[in-house]
Amino acid sequence: NVLSLFAEVGDVDHPQGLTIEGAHENLVLAGVAHMVYPSANHRKVGPRNPLGEDRYRTVLPLSRPIHPDEKQALTDLHNELVGGVLAAESWKLSQAYFLGRVLGTQDKDWFVAHGGGECLDVLLERKLGRPLKDGSASTGTAGGPTTKAHAPSWNGPGPAPTSHPASGAGAPTMTKRKANKKDD
Repeated sequence: NVLSLFAEVGDVDHPQGLTIEGAHENLVLAGVAHMVYPSANHRKVGPRNPLGEDRYRTVLPLSRPIHPDEKQALTDLHNELVGGVLAAESWKLSQAYFLGRVLGTQDKDWFVAHGGGECLDVLLERKLGRPLKDGSASTGTAGGPTTKAHAPSWNGPGPAPTSHPASGAGAPTMTKRKANKKDD
């Protein structure tokens, strides 16, 4: 049983032309804190991805534990912010997702893009004009809300998205990581 939500995760399997870079850029421009990473079948041609499209996940943190009753509204806003391409399983309350690259896949590079901004629940509360149901009572989670996250960063292949409104230290950066390299 799900007691609380701490992040909103979206799965993009058929992006309708929205690349992983484009999703990152949409979320940066929306001013929402996020992390974007490729899924196991990212750009891999196969029965489940015949066109070799970008396939990725978007993770949007919440400022505090939120009650599971708010999942639908959170996912609806997430879908709107990313460009309307989230897969149906994104709305499932207890969907499991994996983070990392599958060994032996064709795409040898694996990366994460992340951006700072407001947490998704803060944006949704502003849009709805009401507070979301608190999920901390059922989990015993303590601590005050955090409404903002760190500055954007682009760690994907190729150049960083260029239409980011920030410049200098707050602008997206890119660092390519090889899949088998260990982080220090």
